[in-house]
Amino acid sequence: MALPGFFGTPNMKKLKRDRNTVGLIKALGYQNDPAIRREAAEALGEMGDPRAVSPLILALNDEYEKVCVSAFRALWQIGTPAVEPLMAELRDEDCQIHETIARALQIIGEKGAVEPLVAALGDRNERVRTTAAGVLAEIGLPAVPPLIDELRGENIRMQKSAGEVLSTIGAPAVKPLVTALMPNEPALRERISVVLRDIGRPAVEQLSAALISGELRQRHGAAEALGIIGDPGAVPSLMTALDDMHPDVHLKAAEAIRKIGSPAAPCLIAALENGNAGGREQAEGMLEQLGPSAVEPLILALGEEKGGVRDSVAGLLGRIGDPCAVEPLAAALDDADEHLRMTAIEALVRIGDIRAKGPLLRVLRLDRPGVRNGVLQMLDAASPDRAEDPLIGALYDELRNDAIRGKIEDAAPLSGTTPTFREKVVDAQGNEYELFRASSPEKARAFLRTKNGDLPNHYLIVETPDGTWGRDRGGLFLDHLDTWHISFVSDADCEGTLLSWSASGLEQAARGSHDNFVGEIECGKCKYVWTDGLRYQNVTAVRCPGCNAVNRVDSSGAMWIAI
Repeated sequence: MALPGFFGTPNMKKLKRDRNTVGLIKALGYQNDPAIRREAAEALGEMGDPRAVSPLILALNDEYEKVCVSAFRALWQIGTPAVEPLMAELRDEDCQIHETIARALQIIGEKGAVEPLVAALGDRNERVRTTAAGVLAEIGLPAVPPLIDELRGENIRMQKSAGEVLSTIGAPAVKPLVTALMPNEPALRERISVVLRDIGRPAVEQLSAALISGELRQRHGAAEALGIIGDPGAVPSLMTALDDMHPDVHLKAAEAIRKIGSPAAPCLIAALENGNAGGREQAEGMLEQLGPSAVEPLILALGEEKGGVRDSVAGLLGRIGDPCAVEPLAAALDDADEHLRMTAIEALVRIGDIRAKGPLLRVLRLDRPGVRNGVLQMLDAASPDRAEDPLIGALYDELRNDAIRGKIEDAAPLSGTTPTFREKVVDAQGNEYELFRASSPEKARAFLRTKNGDLPNHYLIVETPDGTWGRDRGGLFLDHLDTWHISFVSDADCEGTLLSWSASGLEQAARGSHDNFVGEIECGKCKYVWTDGLRYQNVTAVRCPGCNAVNRVDSSGAMWIAI
């Protein structure tokens, strides 16, 4: 569409001298001479009259490039009043100068049209929204404050659009975003953190700096944002922030490291070796808090031949308790470093996986006495609270057998502290029993072996009524068998083997004084050996403490014959 024109050639000198906006607009449409149209556009730009905006936008379609350039420059000179008309032109489906308008908006925006462009992010027309976003991204830093204000708003679409533009602006937006991290605005902090995460490395660097030297609100917000971003490069700064005097910053830093998870582990492991005492303690604590997500990096560190932190790593694996660490820890039992071997042993005992039985027994049987004694002390410390633990139960069983067979040269450590008393008790029938009390069957057996040498099979180590362990010289029996000892026979999981028994207890059962005698039984499923009450010359169901399997035990091989 052509602009209203003149019947004759416009007098440009007079029009410019008189600042005749209407006349210059008409000259902008003079079709006979592009030089006049260009001169008119330049004059309108210098005058800055908003009435010239629409004609200048039409002039952007001029067939002569110099006219278009002059119209473009004039719109820039007019500035903010040109923004809305340019947006309106974008809404026209027939608009052919989309890129030119976008460029004009960008240049105008740099002069102060940012707010209308930000408002246009919520326009119904997709072309307007897209153009506004692109222009704001090109404008860069001047557009950041009003975009952050939109993150505070309630309009979800505007929040999303503003966040996307800020992410596109990138590094220049980081500092204002970090400054806007307010402790009392959690929703805003989260939105800003997401934007910073999208910006990436430049954001991590700025946040790390703010975490160390910023004001309290910035330190607090930076720690939270680094947790959301999840970049392991922030871990050193987060570690430093664990010493922050303000507890909220400390807690946010710890939370951020936990959120980063496994990728944070290598940096924490390095701090075990290179940090000061406080740093090492904090790194160790954070690795333990990471739990299973730290196991794989810790296993890698345990395998480093020259690593100076393997002892700490082994201890951490034990405290975390993940069964995945069993094989690497078992391999560490062959290490030349005795301290590492001891820590690995303790870790395996803590984890309690039955797969550690073989490696631990090898240490007990082959390692030097000092190491062996250390293992025994660990087992003794663990046993009161872990009596049902399959690993400790299996180890105790093997150790007991080794002590009986003389496989362990220094059996005395098995007894730990020598039992402090022995006691004689008399039952209702007048039978006298001499009980040597200890806190575990191994301690009792080792003590008795020291006193009496190898014991005949009928000397049993049994659990006494008060929960301690000792030898029953006469043959202790259970108070009575429960109903299930009989009814479960047909549903037993396996066949148990009666290894030995007390002759005195067998006699009392045979005479009918009691309904059972105590025998030593080997589980048909896991080979665990324990003592339990059995019916005389009959079949009894007993439950294995090692694997919980119900064993069917036939006592017909144990017979008492009166002489």
